[in-house]
Amino acid sequence: MRTWYLIPARKGSKGLRFKNRKLLPLTVNQIPGAERKNIIVTTDDEQLIDYCHQHQLRVRTRPAYLATDKASMRDVIKDTIDYFNFAPNDRIVVLYPTFPQRTFADIQSTLDFLNENQLRSCTGKKTTQRSPVLES
Repeated sequence: MRTWYLIPARKGSKGLRFKNRKLLPLTVNQIPGAERKNIIVTTDDEQLIDYCHQHQLRVRTRPAYLATDKASMRDVIKDTIDYFNFAPNDRIVVLYPTFPQRTFADIQSTLDFLNENQLRSCTGKKTTQRSPVLES
């Protein structure tokens, strides 16, 4: 079983324009060097494609129909699986660039939880402090 780190980074992201250009390197750098061969970036952004080539990262140039804000992440993942011909038991960890405070320890903790509970899928979680505004 191989673990793949899939980073979805569209060019036309909502909110801050081209935010993924700044956030992609932060996300890539969360993954230890020995695991970088397992990173795949799925994007339609030419600058991010160039970044991937410069840093020897696998990249899937996302088809136009998967680069809209209406495209489902399920379809993006399926496209990547098909394109790279993943093995049936490979694991995929989706790392959204908009969560730069995540650490590799967080990723490992989520994978441990997945394994310990014999789950097929799960999302990571981060415990936060309660807001004093919400406390009565």
